[in-house]
Amino acid sequence: MRPARKPKPRSYPEPPRHYYVYVIEVTERGKRTFYVGQSGKTPEARAREHASGCKKFCPSCKVRHYSPSGSVKLRYDLFSQYNPVDTRAEAEKIERWLARKLRARGYHVVGGH
Repeated sequence: MRPARKPKPRSYPEPPRHYYVYVIEVTERGKRTFYVGQSGKTPEARAREHASGCKKFCPSCKVRHYSPSGSVKLRYDLFSQYNPVDTRAEAEKIERWLARKLRARGYHVVGGH
């Protein structure tokens, strides 16, 4: 007699994942800097991480260095029409495009890799 086989675990489809592009405006001593990024987290979650000094989340993040005492705010008018995005590759493409667009307007932009 054969030993009983263990049933295979059921595979459930992964829930759809979305990515988001975001723009954070940092004002320090009257100078505006825009940080353009993308993430699997919501823009609000990433803004909270940036504002709290997110070094453990993104070592290359410059937002907290630009504004130890200035203001940090999400610029929904610059990114909300592009969200959510279905793939990371698409989010990265929009991130680069948006950073180039803001630079072409004469803004100081960090991020937008």
